Parts: sequence; structure tokens; C-alpha cells
Amino acid sequence: MINNTTNLQASRPYATPPTSTITVGIADDHQQFAKALAHIITSHPALSLAFMAPDGNRLLEETLRQKPMVVLTDIQMPLMDGAKACRLIKGMAPETEIIALSMFCDAHHVWQMYEAGARGYLTKTTDEAQIYEAIFQVHRKESYWCQTASQHLQQFGKGRAAQWQCITPKNKAQFSELELQVMRLICTEKSCKLVADELNICKRTIDSVYERLRRKTGAQNLVGIALYAVRHGLATLSA
Repeated sequence: MINNTTNLQASRPYATPPTSTITVGIADDHQQFAKALAHIITSHPALSLAFMAPDGNRLLEETLRQKPMVVLTDIQMPLMDGAKACRLIKGMAPETEIIALSMFCDAHHVWQMYEAGARGYLTKTTDEAQIYEAIFQVHRKESYWCQTASQHLQQFGKGRAAQWQCITPKNKAQFSELELQVMRLICTEKSCKLVADELNICKRTIDSVYERLRRKTGAQNLVGIALYAVRHGLATLSA
């Protein structure tokens, strides 16, 4: 696991590395932890450290300047917290994927980062192999939530679905059967490409459905569509 020492040795990764180098940014106001995490990143041949930011403002600034492929960020930081920085990054540099890395894994923090657009959530006790796996997975546009975070999201999804059981036929009628299928698959954390593969439909068609869903729901991204579906009882979040 990661701790506040700087003499960590990165374990041999178990994840299949990508064919090209992944650039990674780090944001954490605890200097020793940030150095330990940087050592883990630089110890893997498929990863390259883009920057280390001590606060949310620097995280946003460096991300917009350097455009790292993946960012690992703490949540509670000076000047700007990780959730706000995440929301701004996803609005201005949407290709950068974000993983929360926090001491806390309560429902509030997990949902806060999910809603902000993070694609993954790890605790600071996570071992090096899981960190590598999370980075590789979000780089492939797939989600990586630790078990506790995933359980929080699942419970939230069930609660929201129950809260919105009174959805009217008119609300459901505004979506075609294909659009409803796509929304439900989005809630299982599948990318547009994976949705297309599962439905055996070309990605161009799914992209068109995605754009229609954005217009109908007022969402800005896949996370927003998933939130709309859960809040209106059209789907539940995957575990």
C-alpha cells in the first residue's frame, strides 16, 4: 500500500500495459505522499509523469497546459478542491481522464467525484498494482472504482430509482426504445464503442443516439446522461 514514506518500491504490475506511453499528472498537497506516488508512476515503463501539483488551482493550470492523458488527484486540497477542479477539467480538457485518490471513501466524496466527471476512485491504501490497473483502464475510457466506491454508487442508484418511481408515460415516451437501451448501457459504465458492440450497431449510429440523448436530457456528457436516467427511474447504476 501507499503510505507517507518516500522509499517505496513499485511492485511488478499485473495489468496489461498499453503500446504507447501514458502521461500522468498528480495533484496532492501532502508532499511526501505525492513523491511516493510519483515514484510509482515513474517506475513503470509505460507511464510518464507530466507534473505534480500541490493544490487544485495548479492542477487545473497544469492540466490545461500539458494535457496529460490521466490525472490522479486528491479531493481535499488548498485553493480549489479536487471535485471542482475535476468539473472544470472535464469542461475544458475532456480528453483527460481523472481518478480520485483519497484517504476518504464515504458516499459523499464518492458521489461528488462521480458527478464531477471522474472515471475512477481509489483510496490512498491502494497498492501499486491497482494504481497501474486503474490508470490503464481509464485510459481505455473504462471506469475503475474501488469496491467500496462502487457499492456507494450502486446504493445511490437504487435510492434515486425508488425516489423517481412516479415517472409518467409521457416522460418515458420522449425516448425511443433504442435510446432507452443506450441509456441503460451507459449506466453500466460502458463507453459509446462498447455500447455499439453490445447492441451490434455501428458506432456512428450510437454517436447519433448519444447526441439526441444530450439534447433531450440537457446533459453535457455520458455522466450527465446516466444521472438523468437514474434520477428519472429509467435505469440504475452498475455495481
